[in-house]
Amino acid sequence: MKYNKLKKAEEFDLVFSKGRKLHTPYLTFITLKSQQLEIGIVTSKKVAKSAVVRNKIKRQVKSTLQSMPETTSKYKLVISSKPDFINMDFAAKKEFVIKSLSKILETK
Repeated sequence: MKYNKLKKAEEFDLVFSKGRKLHTPYLTFITLKSQQLEIGIVTSKKVAKSAVVRNKIKRQVKSTLQSMPETTSKYKLVISSKPDFINMDFAAKKEFVIKSLSKILETK
């Protein structure tokens, strides 16, 4: 799936303040209607103290997003990981992210 990245702090703040939150056991998705699909991935220090682990989580989510089919949904989407997400193996993470995002992007 092709998407643009959320980069600026103002963009993240806008999504966090006005977006709709969906909590799952491993991730939190925050969505806000937009002109195009823009995605930001967040992993806090509460989830993993080590930057190496936080970056690994982000890379795994990005890899999963690239393998997803194209969508016409137009949202600003922030994906925030939770501590239990670290303990899953990659195949389970990939399946969970694809399943969750499919529901989010198609039902809104």
